[in-house]
Amino acid sequence: MIEASDLVARLSARALAVCRRYLPNGQRVGNYWVVGDARNAPGRSTFVRLFKDRSGRPAGRWTDAATGEYGDLLDIIRLAVPSGRFVDALAEAESFVGGTTTAPHRRFRTDRPRRSHHIRQARSLYADAGPIQGTLAETYLLERAIDSTLACGLRFLSHCYCRPSGDSDRKAWPALIAPVTDDHDVIGGVHRLYLDPAGHSGLRLGKAPLDRPKRSLGRVHGNAVRFGAAMPMIAVAEGIENALSIRTAMPWLTCHATLTAGNLASYKPPSIVSQLLIAADDDDAGWSAARTLADRSRLAGLSVTLLRPSNEDHNRDLCALGLEVYRASLLDQLAA
Repeated sequence: MIEASDLVARLSARALAVCRRYLPNGQRVGNYWVVGDARNAPGRSTFVRLFKDRSGRPAGRWTDAATGEYGDLLDIIRLAVPSGRFVDALAEAESFVGGTTTAPHRRFRTDRPRRSHHIRQARSLYADAGPIQGTLAETYLLERAIDSTLACGLRFLSHCYCRPSGDSDRKAWPALIAPVTDDHDVIGGVHRLYLDPAGHSGLRLGKAPLDRPKRSLGRVHGNAVRFGAAMPMIAVAEGIENALSIRTAMPWLTCHATLTAGNLASYKPPSIVSQLLIAADDDDAGWSAARTLADRSRLAGLSVTLLRPSNEDHNRDLCALGLEVYRASLLDQLAA
């Protein structure tokens, strides 16, 4: 009989094989398996440690940089089994490593206290931030041809701390702060876009010189940054800039930003929605997520239109084509 803790250790010893089977949309990058999220979405937000590192941190632990979620390989398997039940995850893991497990009397881990703490931090951060008018955040949007008056809910913080890397000291950067809310407009998290104090440049387009200038805190999965009230027809995109580009072209349209391709694939429209416009980035992860959402939405009875950009994404279209041509492109796709 294998105890659950021993089972986790066996999975960790075969971390690469576990990732290849249960996270096939990812790929190995050095000591990590990189994938969109723990549910196998395409992307590069989630990092699974494949081998024990020099500091002694064990293999098999994973962190989703977009949502703050974390866990071990048994959690990955639980998310992969159709029922999502822990007892079925144990059976699946047992089949993978061989042997028999003894189910524990409680769940193997719980991240509720940590997640609640992150939600409180996110709400406090949003409360500390101020309006974007006349700030670097508004300049960032204007440089991207976005109508900043339509960016309802966005705020600015002149000193927002982060660690450029896991082992470095915290440093303050100016940041655009976006509330991540549920269908009842309750804030569960925030999205932080760290900005370059030197302003807009062709290299970084106004983002701070960090490896990850975009970071989220709190409950992000299943929620979105929302621009406008829920309506029968809404548009959903990955990034804030893309959602606001569509809204700039069609100010009457409510737009949601899911922040990652993984969240786009699992996005759930409000119950009032009957027509969904899906604006994905023009890459493999974006279109895979868009097709997944489109298929699920059509099965739920929604009318679905995929809005394809001419360039890498919709903000690039707005900047490169100009407002009138970009608006005409969107209207043509809606009429098709």
